[in-house]
Amino acid sequence: MDHRERLAHTDDENPSQPDREPLSRAGRTVAGPRAAGDLGILKTTIDHDCMSHPLAALFSPRSIAFVGATERSVWTRAAFANLRTLGYDGKIFLVNRKGGEVLGHPAVSTIREIGEPVDVALLMVPSETLLDTLPELSAAGIRNAIILSAGFAESGPAGRELQERLMNLAREHGISLLGPNCLGFVNYTNKAPVWR
Repeated sequence: MDHRERLAHTDDENPSQPDREPLSRAGRTVAGPRAAGDLGILKTTIDHDCMSHPLAALFSPRSIAFVGATERSVWTRAAFANLRTLGYDGKIFLVNRKGGEVLGHPAVSTIREIGEPVDVALLMVPSETLLDTLPELSAAGIRNAIILSAGFAESGPAGRELQERLMNLAREHGISLLGPNCLGFVNYTNKAPVWR
């Protein structure tokens, strides 16, 4: 049965069609009830723990590191405010090469100083330093990163070459990337806006 047929059969338990397989089984695509204004959006139910998916730590992080966080950065302030606004209750680590405090919270000067597992890093460092940043992430055990920085393929041949080197380095270190030149994402379900 293809997706068009699934949309047409919203009454899964219709006894008048006993040979039709119900669509509401776990792991199957289902069409929800048709309410006023409903666009017929399909939902997918999952019959296993969502954290077992390889990208779960990226899109449902329980801990986030802001690498390149500074007091004067509009990016840092906005990303931090988004976490607070949505009610994110996971751990937040701030990394600033000078250490100290950023936005009233303690900051470490290197990624390794975090000293505990981190699900995703929001990289707010200049594009030319990212080639040094990815090995640091790997050494700290961070396997997911969002790159806010610009200056890659969108900027011309030199940027395209830098992006290719970055992608190869990410593959070499087993790091999943979202970006570059990316504002991040918002996961409303888990209240995780890793987003500028």
